[in-house]
Amino acid sequence: MTHTVRSELAFGLENLGFSSDMIRLRMAEICDYFSLEKLLDAKTSELSGGKKQLLCLAAVVAMHPRVLILDEPTAQLDPMTAQTLIETAARLCRENGMTVVICEQRLESAMLVADRVIVMDRGQIISDSPPREISRELISTNEFVCCAMPSAMRLHAQLRQEGPAPLYVAEGRRMLEELLGGQVKYQALPEEIVEENAPVVLAMKNVSYAYDRSGFVLKNFSLEVRQGAF
Repeated sequence: MTHTVRSELAFGLENLGFSSDMIRLRMAEICDYFSLEKLLDAKTSELSGGKKQLLCLAAVVAMHPRVLILDEPTAQLDPMTAQTLIETAARLCRENGMTVVICEQRLESAMLVADRVIVMDRGQIISDSPPREISRELISTNEFVCCAMPSAMRLHAQLRQEGPAPLYVAEGRRMLEELLGGQVKYQALPEEIVEENAPVVLAMKNVSYAYDRSGFVLKNFSLEVRQGAF
């Protein structure tokens, strides 16, 4: 990895022999896609693991490959950044005609945008279909596959429902409402009640902390958590 975000984005394009004007155009395009405008002059050594992962992806996409293969691209990303990355990959496919192949185990986001899902188990392909058509028998009988599928799909398989599987939570709710004839009721969880005299299981008193000399992120922070609290 090069010294700065700017040089990392330019590196592949320079090696492909693009002109300075085209490199600037591609960099502006990719910064907009990945929201990297404010990081252009940042040192790559100071980026978090997740930001480095996004930068590597952006640098490859800047070269406009026809096929993009990603091996667990969300592994080091927080849920929101992972969602953004998956949506960006889907947009690259829709808007630029790029073929995107993702090897992934966190499927809640990827399943919503995938055209085709290939399931492997112990090195063997055991399913190859659009997301909604993955066999309910496979989901019901294969624990590995079941754990990887979105919750609405797992519910569809376990209830032995016919037809295409729901991918979204809202679709899963509609399925339950139709199955139970409108008898589904959603109730808010009751407010937590913790006894006032419950023993303290965690206590902090006047805690201060700083990552560096720029200032405290915690200063004289105190907290008590009693047994049974959430």
